Amino acid sequence: MVKELFRWENYEAELTKAFTPASPISGRASFHGRNAYMRRVINAVNQVGQHVVIYGERGVGKTSLANVLAIFLEPFTSDNMISIKVNCFRETTYARIWNAFFRSMGLPERDRFEPFTPADVLTELRNDPRKLILIVDEFDRIENPDVDAMIADTIKSLSDFAVDTTIVVVGVADDVEDLISEHSSIDRCLVQIHLPRMQADELAQIVEQGMASAEMTISPDAIAEICTISNGLPHFAHALGLAAGRAAIDSQKTFVDVAEVDEAVDSLISESQQSILASFDAAVASPRRQNYYFHVLLACALAPTDNVGYFRARDIRDPYAEIMGRRYEIPTFVGHLHRLCEPVRGAILHRFGESHNFRFRFTDPMMQPFVLMHGLKRDLVKLSQVRPVDV
Repeated sequence: MVKELFRWENYEAELTKAFTPASPISGRASFHGRNAYMRRVINAVNQVGQHVVIYGERGVGKTSLANVLAIFLEPFTSDNMISIKVNCFRETTYARIWNAFFRSMGLPERDRFEPFTPADVLTELRNDPRKLILIVDEFDRIENPDVDAMIADTIKSLSDFAVDTTIVVVGVADDVEDLISEHSSIDRCLVQIHLPRMQADELAQIVEQGMASAEMTISPDAIAEICTISNGLPHFAHALGLAAGRAAIDSQKTFVDVAEVDEAVDSLISESQQSILASFDAAVASPRRQNYYFHVLLACALAPTDNVGYFRARDIRDPYAEIMGRRYEIPTFVGHLHRLCEPVRGAILHRFGESHNFRFRFTDPMMQPFVLMHGLKRDLVKLSQVRPVDV
């Protein structure tokens, strides 16, 4: 009896190691897909004077790619290579970034009252014999507008003097200008990598190999359901894989099927972060008996989008018709669409552009699969209606 109990606890322990929805990937064995993007980063790092900016939606795996970069580079570089990552916050300054790097490199830090310029950084790095990969993560969080100009100046100086150091800037943005406003001055030495949502086969690798590492198996239909609901976001592939595996273990099974994924959906809805639940509730709540805010929001989750997640009002007309069982014209739901962008509705959607040419998208990309899961649970939408991610 005790031995059997430990057996199932061991399955769960291995499952928890394999699926990590709460944190980015840090090891090569857990990193799946993104081969073409990794190749571009490696090529840039191996060319003196080239630097990298990785940008895209929140939750698509930018930090995970940066975390495993040094591991992928090991076969192509000498033992004298080091990779250091610094996380940014709202109050982060240029001096804080470089003091953090210098501390990790064993170089003297500057006094906080002492000026710290790109010329100072150049002087230190020109004299360092090591191959350095310096990753500046969550760069978009910095509020000081001077920092991106100084980082751009640093990149230009390192490139001009052929210093064997690669700066990798990582952040949430629709394009490079959103992240580094001075990018035009460094275009020739900056490799710009837009990281889109993952394709279904890449998400399937996460799920299959995660189950295999826990010595569990999963049906093709269950994999397909997880990949479809995840909508290109690796966080949900990890979260659904973990919850579905736990559902199987609770039934003392090592095989995961669609029934376990359905249980996982219920689990994720009820255990979602309070911020997601509060935003969702604010968006769909209404004292009126006939409340179609959720229906409109679900149509938004099903709408075709451009490569940065935006859709127009006309794009939700067909999915809204499928949900409602009859066709409605845009004036019927466009008011709901605009109100979902307002603070009173939790600003669950972001609106961009000018009147008669507005584009919309989910403010938090994580909300889209959450809304889809609610639609599936309420039987308002079928899995077959969910569009695969276009990359």
